[in-house]
Amino acid sequence: MPYNTCDTPSLLLAEVERHRHVLFTQESTPSQLKAWISQDPQEHEAQEYEIKAETPPREAPEYLLQSIQKLEDFFKKKRVRKTLRAQTVVFLITQKNTWSRLQTSFDIFSRLAEAFNMPTAFFEPLSTFGHRTNDTDGVFQSCFSSFQELSLCVTPNLQDQLDICYNMRYVELNNRGGKSPWSCRNFGVLHSLRPSSGESSWLLISVPPSVRARLKDQINGDIHVQVLWHAHLFGAMLHNWRFYINFLAEQYREISASVDISSLSVKSKMGITFETTTSEALRSIYKEVHKALCILRSYGNVSQGILTHTRGLRKRKLIRQEDVVAMTTALRRLTETTQIHMCQLDGLLKSCELTAQAIFQLQNSQSIGTVQDRLQNMEKNLGDAAVQQQYLVSLIRGLSEDSGVTRAVTVVSLAYASAGLIAALFDSSLVEPSSPVTAFSINKDMWIFVLAALSFTFLTMLGVWGLDRSQRRKIRAIK
Repeated sequence: MPYNTCDTPSLLLAEVERHRHVLFTQESTPSQLKAWISQDPQEHEAQEYEIKAETPPREAPEYLLQSIQKLEDFFKKKRVRKTLRAQTVVFLITQKNTWSRLQTSFDIFSRLAEAFNMPTAFFEPLSTFGHRTNDTDGVFQSCFSSFQELSLCVTPNLQDQLDICYNMRYVELNNRGGKSPWSCRNFGVLHSLRPSSGESSWLLISVPPSVRARLKDQINGDIHVQVLWHAHLFGAMLHNWRFYINFLAEQYREISASVDISSLSVKSKMGITFETTTSEALRSIYKEVHKALCILRSYGNVSQGILTHTRGLRKRKLIRQEDVVAMTTALRRLTETTQIHMCQLDGLLKSCELTAQAIFQLQNSQSIGTVQDRLQNMEKNLGDAAVQQQYLVSLIRGLSEDSGVTRAVTVVSLAYASAGLIAALFDSSLVEPSSPVTAFSINKDMWIFVLAALSFTFLTMLGVWGLDRSQRRKIRAIK
């Protein structure tokens, strides 16, 4: 969401209150807020998320808030700037689920916001708690520093308070076992420093146990030591990545073992079982590798923001030059480790792509086999059609032979018709014999009859010849 350069804490609280249905659980009670830093990690794990006021953490400094009652007194008497000069206060908000809404009431968080004079830029890291919708670059990892030239919000009084806030994602064993023993966690940090009073306040949201163990030994250090806390936090986020990458690589090796490019004909017999199991498993690993690569890429934004803040503190002469050198060296080492992990993930991502191509080839080989079967069926159908065509040709040939017989019968009939015609002539009046034995006379109409009969016979033969020629052309065309 956009931020105005003139935002004040009261405006921030109004924004938080308007979005509390996303950020906070309305049913939360004040006892769900934990203000603690020096408690023994093992004791914390045993107590789970319940800290009793009568059992304060071991070796806790006097100024640390050990119970909710002290937290109430802390805000009512407003002793922060009077009693904690040149001291450090660390507020810890524990989460049963790092992606859930903040387990604290709105009233308590409003008091925290007032005590910290929270910059409005901290609302962006806070907004990552409560919803987990996508894994694109820069969505969950962001870093704001009062020394940034182009920041979303400028602290109203830069001389009085210097802030840096960010959040990071990391991986951690979830103790659930099975196929997914790793989970992605979320972690938020706000560090406020008041140069005039020397007060240093930290707000850590869903801090891992390993970070608590590291900070326990450094709680009493001055600002020169505290500036390196960011490097410790960064290192804690990177600690488990090598184990998680090895886990992903082992899963990939199990899948790639079932895909043999050199024996496509054998593997293609696996059929639909291969497609529904191996392909989905490979797709799941590819998605996890891509998400891990996005997270590690966004670590660079946090590293650059921490380095900018450290150099700004040096310009204000709040830390020593050797502190800047130590921070730069630590961040460079952590950045190199991040790049190594990114190279490993990038290689694993390319391996997944190559395996996906192999699976595609296997699926194509199965498709080719199906097409070949279809071609064989088509050839069989074409063979049946050829047989039918031969039958039709033989039938036509038979018909042509029948037509030849018909023509022969017709010619014979015409021949016999001539004899019948001669016989009919003598019975008609066209021929009159002159004597019973030797002589006869021809009537003048006889020649008209002969001419008409010959013309009719010629036309009949011409028609028969034309029909026969047309029939022969059709037979040749069919053949």
